[in-house]
Amino acid sequence: IRKEITKLEAAMYEQAKNLAFEEAAATRDSIAELKQQLLRQ
Repeated sequence: IRKEITKLEAAMYEQAKNLAFEEAAATRDSIAELKQQLLRQ
């Protein structure tokens, strides 16, 4: 899960840099969900 979070964070920053803010927000939400999964383990 940690590798997936790192990969998604990189994608989110790239999307924001390209002004794809809606995509970046969706990616941010996915990251938050994965972090919650880590906490529940």
